Amino acid sequence: MLDYELLANESNRPVGHQEFGSLIANCGATVNNSHLAVGVSGGADSMALCILAARWGRLNNVLVTALVVDHGLRVSSAYEVRVVASWLKRLAIPFEILTIKQPKPTTGIQEKARRWRFLEFDNWCRSNSVNLVLLGHTLDDQIETLFMRINADTGPDGLSGMLSYTRVRGLIIARPLLSVTKKRLIATCNHHNQTWINDPSNFDERFTRVFWRNLQPKVEQVGLARRSIERFSKIMGSLRGIIDHHCRDFIKYSGGVSSLGLIWFEASDFNKLPPYFAELMIGRILRSIGGASKPIKKRRIGKLCRNLTDKSSLIETLGGCIVQRSENGRISVYREYAKCQAPISCLPGQTFRWDNRFEITLSGDQSAIIEALGHHGWRQVIDNANISGNFAMLKQIPFKARLSLPVIRHLDGGLSIPHFKGVVIAEGCAVSCEPVAEFRPDADWVFELVT
Repeated sequence: MLDYELLANESNRPVGHQEFGSLIANCGATVNNSHLAVGVSGGADSMALCILAARWGRLNNVLVTALVVDHGLRVSSAYEVRVVASWLKRLAIPFEILTIKQPKPTTGIQEKARRWRFLEFDNWCRSNSVNLVLLGHTLDDQIETLFMRINADTGPDGLSGMLSYTRVRGLIIARPLLSVTKKRLIATCNHHNQTWINDPSNFDERFTRVFWRNLQPKVEQVGLARRSIERFSKIMGSLRGIIDHHCRDFIKYSGGVSSLGLIWFEASDFNKLPPYFAELMIGRILRSIGGASKPIKKRRIGKLCRNLTDKSSLIETLGGCIVQRSENGRISVYREYAKCQAPISCLPGQTFRWDNRFEITLSGDQSAIIEALGHHGWRQVIDNANISGNFAMLKQIPFKARLSLPVIRHLDGGLSIPHFKGVVIAEGCAVSCEPVAEFRPDADWVFELVT
């Protein structure tokens, strides 16, 4: 049977529970998790995912909670949330409504809405000891993503499309339905007598994704079938994994990753790398150290790599990082203080993600503020005998790297330097053991090297 005939036969077949069990296992969401969350917008994709995940959870003793976000971007959003809530009640699926209170943006609406939604997911998950959120992205969504990334010339990283298992600002995201078409999820909803909401923005061609969605049938007419694009994405995903593996090996044998949040390696080894691979690696390092959510422009990375190779010493900034090549032949990459996240308030007993780099846990019984050390904090370290015991630890890294380290600012103006997991403090130094900071970049291969 021809490929298109197979696709025609499967297009109206709902996703079965046994099939979903395989899909969710393959994307990393296993029964080792006692509580999972599902992002539910009310569309056919997310409603089908929620129904399938809830039944899977009941069979495997895993609590599944639906997270419904009221983004407030449409007049009807509050009504839609109430409708979805009524469906979830009927289905006996636990749910939470998360309300975004932000002024409506005039540009970049979908991108900002996505960022706000992930932030709400992250806050709820941290408060409820949940470490993984399921999202209902489909094969159709994957193809649209690939079209946009091909057009943007994103390279092998972008051409791998959305990943079935990844971290986004510390939050683990799993997408079990990336190999399933939207038609099959509509069939799944119909099979369970479940209606859904059609988001009008899905038909608005002012959004780039909708433009490529409407172009997809024409692309298929010239012979680029969906399954061919899916196979291409998987190949690029494998290539992405290989690149990560080689980046890890290079840093492991030529340098290291400090739990104080910086990476270093030898310039002589870097000069021997193929230029394209060197650019891919530097891009990954900049995102991990700078905490950027988006790739940095390849043109700027290429220029930086050439300078690192050609110059005996330099200090440049890119992607919220300082890149320094010293005269002794070492290249260091660390966070740029001026680009650090603004101070945030934190409550005791909770873990907060700061600057998309550090996971910080505050113990005790007092609220405090997490902020960058900065020049003012450094003067306090020098002047205050109670915290000067950390001086030896801070001296391990360049001065500008110290300024970007997270510290705890107490409500009385006092300062605590957290214990950084993996950092050995010199004997006899006084260390505040209350706050604990862990350097936890989104890239797993970088985290594996933290010492």
